[in-house]
Amino acid sequence: MRVTIIALIYQSVHYCKFLYEGLKKYTPEEHEFYFIANDATDEVKNFLKENNYPHYVLDNPHYSEEERFERGFAYPEYCGRVYMGYNFGIKKAQNEVVVWVNSDNAFSPN
Repeated sequence: MRVTIIALIYQSVHYCKFLYEGLKKYTPEEHEFYFIANDATDEVKNFLKENNYPHYVLDNPHYSEEERFERGFAYPEYCGRVYMGYNFGIKKAQNEVVVWVNSDNAFSPN
């Protein structure tokens, strides 16, 4: 069974590299993987591009408190943008099984 593995990344080149290297070392090749650069810093976006890491860029709109309440999320503001990143990532998946990992997760043998 092929799966899609996705991780949101925001501002840490260190975690980006750590996650990607561990994933490549300890997971089977039969999967799709990509980062979602979700409201990421220019440093992270440049790193992903320069190192040919599989990724998509999502720059979310920032809503006022009233607009957030109208959309069903209010506090903290970044949570709504995180969920937009999750939804965006799932829409890009080529497989029916999607696994989310955090950018500070570590992979190991077996």
